[in-house]
Amino acid sequence: MKRTADILRETKAASPALAWVDGDTKNRALLAMADRLISEKDSLLRANEEDVAAARERLGEVMTDRLRLTEARIRSMADGIRTAAALPDPVGVVLEKTERPNGLLIEKVSVPMGVIGIIYESRPNVTSDAAALAIKAGSAAVLRGGREAFRSNEAIVRAIRMGLSDAGLDPALIGFVEDTDRASSREMMEAAGLIDLLIPRGGAGLIRACVENAKVPCIQTGVGIWWRTPRPAAPRCATRRRSCWYTGTLRSPSCRPSRSGSGTTGSRRGWFPWSSV
Repeated sequence: MKRTADILRETKAASPALAWVDGDTKNRALLAMADRLISEKDSLLRANEEDVAAARERLGEVMTDRLRLTEARIRSMADGIRTAAALPDPVGVVLEKTERPNGLLIEKVSVPMGVIGIIYESRPNVTSDAAALAIKAGSAAVLRGGREAFRSNEAIVRAIRMGLSDAGLDPALIGFVEDTDRASSREMMEAAGLIDLLIPRGGAGLIRACVENAKVPCIQTGVGIWWRTPRPAAPRCATRRRSCWYTGTLRSPSCRPSRSGSGTTGSRRGWFPWSSV
């Protein structure tokens, strides 16, 4: 098992080169990453089967379903990466421009963060999402998933690194923490000079631990993104099923289809049974 400190140093050393990569090259890398997820789906499914089998006795049905990968979910993950590739390049955008009386022009321009550390829990699809968004934004990423999905995450990262290599980029741009002990999370929180931004994605306990212990800049994401309000004119049958309005992002790997469409990546608005959340 590779030491977390070594992984952080390798990713940090690889990150400066990505900051200068043009948008077309990043998009080619993202498309190659998506293609590799599809071509390596058998190895992903085998690794996931081991995770699910090991976790079935400890996790409930809902959490086990979040952990499970299928061919359809892998295709959805690949589609999510392709969607990121189609987005405008966020690097080099002039956000503000001011001209001083003496003619000096001052611009605020978007730049890559550097190395983004992401600590998350049992959903394997977060691995591909996080890696894709980081690469799109010109930043390297160090990923630390939950122990329940370790084999799945490892297989996903392996496929993603193959895609980076196919596009001529350094595979070390995506670091994967192999130590699933809580000490590795604490090490990331304290990795000043190696991690430029830390993002916890999980429950209240994880977020609180990051906010209280991080010695690097940390985004406090909160424990959820859902806003629920009763539907004003809900049908009687819908009311009995405790339906609600929502505005959010649905992903088929972890969310059931909504009444307004299939659960693909994207923002949707509609109503659905409360139990589908």
